[in-house]
Amino acid sequence: GEAVLDNPPPLDLISDPIDMGDEEYTAAAATAGGQVYTWGYGDVGQLGHGLGFVPVGIDNVGQRVMVPTPVRALEGVDAVRVSASRYHALAVSRDGRVYTWGSGLYGQLGHGDRYPRFEPTLVAALVRVNITDAVAGTRHTVAVCDLGEVYAWGSNEFGELGVDPRPVKPNEGMANPTLTLRGWLFGDAPTPSYANPPPPTESPAAPSGKKRRSVLGMDTEEDPTGKFDVIFERLRDDVDESGRSGMTHASFGALIAGVQPAIPPPWENVNGTLDELVNQRFGSMLGQSRDSAGVVEYLTLPRLVRGLAQVSEVAAGDGFTLAVRKACRPGTYLDPDTGACVDCAPGTYSDVLSSLECTPCPRGQAATTAGSSRCTPCDPGHYADAPGTEQCVDCPAGTFVGFGGAASAEQCVPCSPGTFADAPGAAKCEPCGAGTYQELSRQIACVPCPASTYLPGTAARSRYDCLSCPSGTFGAGSGAASCDPCAAGTYTETPGSAFCWPCPVGTYGEGEGNTACESCPAGTYGEKLAAEKAGECPPCPAGNFSDSLGATACGACPAGTFSDVDGSTECVDCPPGTYGVEEGADSIDQCLDCPIGQYNPGSGKAAEIDDYGFLTECFPCAMGTFANATGLQECFQCPPGTHLNKTGSIREPDCYDCDYGTFAPVGGMDECLLCPPGTYMNDRGATECTGCDPGFFNDDFGSGNLTSCRPCPPGTYSDVVGTGNCMLCPEGEYNPNYAQTECTKCPQGFYLPVKNSTEESACLPCPLGTYSNVPGLGLCLECPPGSFSEKEQAIECELCAAGTVYGLPGGNSSLQCDACFPGTHAPVPGMPECLPCPAGSYNELDKATECTPCDPGLYLPFEGSKNAEDCVPCQTNPVGTFAAEPGTAECAPCPVGTYADEEGLEECKKVPEGSYMDKSGSNSSDARTLCPIGTFAADPGAAICTDCPTGSYAENEGSVLCTMCEPGYFLPIEKATSRNQCRRCTKGTRSAAGAGQCILCPPGQYGDKEAMPECIMCPPGTFNPNAGEESSAACIDCAIGYHNEFPGKALCLPCPAGTYGNLTGMPECWKCEPGTFISVEGSIFPSDCALCPMGTYSDQHGAGKCTQCPPGTFNSYEGQDVCTLCPARTYGPESGAKSIELCEYCPRWHFNTTPGSSRVEDCVYHHSPAAGVFTRFAVWFAVVLACVAVAALDDRDYSIYR
Repeated sequence: GEAVLDNPPPLDLISDPIDMGDEEYTAAAATAGGQVYTWGYGDVGQLGHGLGFVPVGIDNVGQRVMVPTPVRALEGVDAVRVSASRYHALAVSRDGRVYTWGSGLYGQLGHGDRYPRFEPTLVAALVRVNITDAVAGTRHTVAVCDLGEVYAWGSNEFGELGVDPRPVKPNEGMANPTLTLRGWLFGDAPTPSYANPPPPTESPAAPSGKKRRSVLGMDTEEDPTGKFDVIFERLRDDVDESGRSGMTHASFGALIAGVQPAIPPPWENVNGTLDELVNQRFGSMLGQSRDSAGVVEYLTLPRLVRGLAQVSEVAAGDGFTLAVRKACRPGTYLDPDTGACVDCAPGTYSDVLSSLECTPCPRGQAATTAGSSRCTPCDPGHYADAPGTEQCVDCPAGTFVGFGGAASAEQCVPCSPGTFADAPGAAKCEPCGAGTYQELSRQIACVPCPASTYLPGTAARSRYDCLSCPSGTFGAGSGAASCDPCAAGTYTETPGSAFCWPCPVGTYGEGEGNTACESCPAGTYGEKLAAEKAGECPPCPAGNFSDSLGATACGACPAGTFSDVDGSTECVDCPPGTYGVEEGADSIDQCLDCPIGQYNPGSGKAAEIDDYGFLTECFPCAMGTFANATGLQECFQCPPGTHLNKTGSIREPDCYDCDYGTFAPVGGMDECLLCPPGTYMNDRGATECTGCDPGFFNDDFGSGNLTSCRPCPPGTYSDVVGTGNCMLCPEGEYNPNYAQTECTKCPQGFYLPVKNSTEESACLPCPLGTYSNVPGLGLCLECPPGSFSEKEQAIECELCAAGTVYGLPGGNSSLQCDACFPGTHAPVPGMPECLPCPAGSYNELDKATECTPCDPGLYLPFEGSKNAEDCVPCQTNPVGTFAAEPGTAECAPCPVGTYADEEGLEECKKVPEGSYMDKSGSNSSDARTLCPIGTFAADPGAAICTDCPTGSYAENEGSVLCTMCEPGYFLPIEKATSRNQCRRCTKGTRSAAGAGQCILCPPGQYGDKEAMPECIMCPPGTFNPNAGEESSAACIDCAIGYHNEFPGKALCLPCPAGTYGNLTGMPECWKCEPGTFISVEGSIFPSDCALCPMGTYSDQHGAGKCTQCPPGTFNSYEGQDVCTLCPARTYGPESGAKSIELCEYCPRWHFNTTPGSSRVEDCVYHHSPAAGVFTRFAVWFAVVLACVAVAALDDRDYSIYR
């Protein structure tokens, strides 16, 4: 009905709706459990409750259902899609079946007739088709199957079924599907001729008698011309304030506008039975279709719509149908004629959805198979030198390219010496293996090293890298990485051997790789060739020995020695005190003991020849020794303090004590020694004599008592123990007493010229002109030249003052210091003579301490000048000279680049810019030379002109600066003389002014002309990964999910969190709407914008994450951009609250008036003093709070009113 309540009550709608279908009079809904609910106006059975329509005026209320009511006929059917129009409704089950009910006047129910159905009826013609989506238009129905095909039936008055062959005329609907921005739009209905047509609802500018045209409202602020492809996410048939209906898109906000009749046709009132009413309403309509002049006016059975493919969703209105196809995936293109997605041919690609054409692969990339969404850079070792390459070309054998994406054969680099590539398509050159080398480039194999050589390393570049086999190895073949070691028993001692030698007799070679054979060890001998180990050298038998390495036989032990084991390296001497007389002794028992009084000192040499030529075995004990036992190796010594003067003694008592005045300091003495002078001994058996004390002396040998030590007389001294004579006091010292250990020194200022002085009075004072600065001098020192002493007993001399001198030693008066004459000076005191003024200075005064230097620009070539006029100006003839510093002895010639054309210059004059002077000593500016062409001199005083650097030239002589080549040009040589030598930079390069070479355009830029000063930056939304590109075609659109905000970039950045990019070439990614977020980078689809979960919100575009609702708020729904405040009289202590139940009530007798409180402290205590009695204000306030609380706590959906 048309009556509307002023304040519609909220409806408690069925929970979990998954689909809604409604129009102006009728609504239907499907829940998550598959149950279908309908409500509204049901005059032709479109509610599906089995009720017919009752003639108007009988029971008009019976045609209406005021609350959502389940459709009993669909119980058990799992409905997933519902749709309702003014006259009929439909439902689609999960298993792909279609049920329709309501008016069938135009065949829109699809049952083969035009009768109505008052309960849902299965469309039998579609039982074998799996329907995924269906929509009810005003007088027709459209369905989509899982294959993307479209079926339509019902009214075709305006071509809305898409089955008419008639052509499209101006201002008429489209009879056949027309491809429009990745979808089909067909059917554009003029207003039906009703008996009483309703007033138009469009703008006054609309044509008379026409309904509003369907408009694809896809223009957006960012894309006003519909330039970019639109990927439709969702079709809706709700109507906004502008009258547009259709679809919203998260990124573009695009609208597809379509208009449905605002008022149903005005059915006339008819009385009678149901059959009569049907006949009156619909007549006899038993045909399945009706043709008029070759045009299909309606279909009562579903028919496949030709020319549609890959359809995902459909929408239908009054006289039109809209179908949205699935996007063609990257790697295909959309055929606008057939609507099919066609694979890109090999060598081409498409990287966007629903591309209209495929792009040839750029140079350096290829697509080997059909249907490529991107081109793959050529693998290292391959190249593609033309666009649209299907297969990359191999680099020839002997060459390689080490990076991917090579774009020309010139990028295949020849293998360098020491490497090779034996097959085409090498990504790198392999180094020559061990044992091989290669001296040339671009080779497919390496050369083996010759026999007797080896090469352990790789990548050898020369045959000289082949090394001779080291000693101990041999090489029998070529190409060896290492040499073979010589086998055991063989050796090579020189490098470069092809075979090994056998070890000679007396040697052996143990193990492999011998550079020499080991000699048989001492104590053994050798008996065969090529012995392999020391065990093959047999040991010498007992009684024999070999004391050298490599013996071929053993020798017998000589007399006096023996060997009692096999393998002796030497024979053992008979023990000390024994002797032997036989050769080859093999036991110690063959050694005999020496008798008493004799000895054998050892070494096995008992059998010796004495002085008379006789063979002796043992020796008699020498004087001072004795042997009281047999078998001694040496005789015992008489103890110290004794002596023995005979040989062969057999007992110790034969040793006698030393007498008085003698001693024996060691044992074994044959005679005692006399005590030396300065000592004495007053006892027998002494081992040492006693020395006389200091100050005493004894000049006799063999003194036997203390009285032999006498005191030193005056004038002498003795400072050590045991002296034989006293020493005389030296010059400068004296001694008046006996027995002294030292003499007394004369004091400073005195001297004593003689020895053996006994009195202090012998010390004499130093005379004038001398001094004594230390005690004990025998002679005073003369004052050195330049000094003097004017008094006796002087301990130091005085110096002549600066400016004065005295040239002789022994000066005795200051008057002897003479003043220096002019031309000389004495800079410090104590000088023996005046110094002449050095060259370059003079002195005109007496007694001068320094000389005056000549001024700069003047010079004085000799010493001793006494006149300032001797300083003369620097000359210009024969050469130009100058003097930069004062005190110059000789003027210096002007350096190169300068000249002196006047006398007395402190600094030579510089030649001007643009000229040079390459010789020193110039005396005129005429000697300068202009810089030749191709050179310049930027500063004055040039010794030589500088060559113009690369990138510049000098066309004239005398150039101060070189002229730089213009930007975009380069000049690779120095000393250029003409502008014509500047060359144009090729495409893909650039140069600044004065460039010596062109620089490749960096990645992200390109140069499409020659002589470019700067490369052109790829625009935002594109990138270029390669340097040196020559065309704007090198700028590649950023792939979906990526963007580039700035020009001139080498790569694209993934869309940041909170954004997505569903197009290629995007400068900026689209931001998610408030209430949604994306937490990862590189998102592609608008559907990636996830709804903020309950308890969170996002109040801005482009959120990367949702924010928890702060305390005092909550959010019970997903996808919210703001949180709901906890109502008055409550508070919310927690963040992220998902329900109003988390808003806590204030305690009893506490309240607050501000929604959104977060603390219990916000609840203010308020209670009337009279218990149970509230003031009028309190009662009123409590009622208000209760209403607010009830409304806030009720979380039912109040969005639907009827």
